Amino acid sequence: MVVDANLAVLEASAGSPELEGMGATCICALIVEKTLYIAGLGDSRAYLLRGRTIRQLNYDHTLLEETAGIDLPGIKGITRNHPLAHVLSRYLGSAHPAPVDTRVRPEKKIFQKDAPAAEGLDLKNGDRILLCSDGLTDMLTDEEIRAAVKGKAPQKDVQQLVLCALEKGGHDNVSVILIEIP
Repeated sequence: MVVDANLAVLEASAGSPELEGMGATCICALIVEKTLYIAGLGDSRAYLLRGRTIRQLNYDHTLLEETAGIDLPGIKGITRNHPLAHVLSRYLGSAHPAPVDTRVRPEKKIFQKDAPAAEGLDLKNGDRILLCSDGLTDMLTDEEIRAAVKGKAPQKDVQQLVLCALEKGGHDNVSVILIEIP
């Protein structure tokens, strides 16, 4: 599915000069019984909200994340606000498609190039899965996202997240899906 989406974006941008260079990010979730599998490219994210905790489940394919802990000349100390922090290394619409990332980030926030692929995450009753674009995460920290999700009806919490991102100056599209596990 993600491979087909990459091809569709690439073909759309090739057929129209005003769309040249167009790209997109994606995050997908598949829940089989009570096991979550994710797939993504770019810096759209999947989160697990369990109780009052929030955990990013996927890896961002950005210069910021992929250089974390690496001492590179001129890039040491890159932070979220660095002008190159959000440069994408994988995205939809690439002429040289990158492999779709199916890794689930371990509970400790470390980048693991050798993390196992397609390893599912066991879900519990009451868990919430948040899928969102960088339009949300560029504006809100993980803690701000957690605080905005009050455990109300998913639609109300989604509206609150979008409103919070827009109030902080949202400069990109804000796409949000919230799935509640019964």
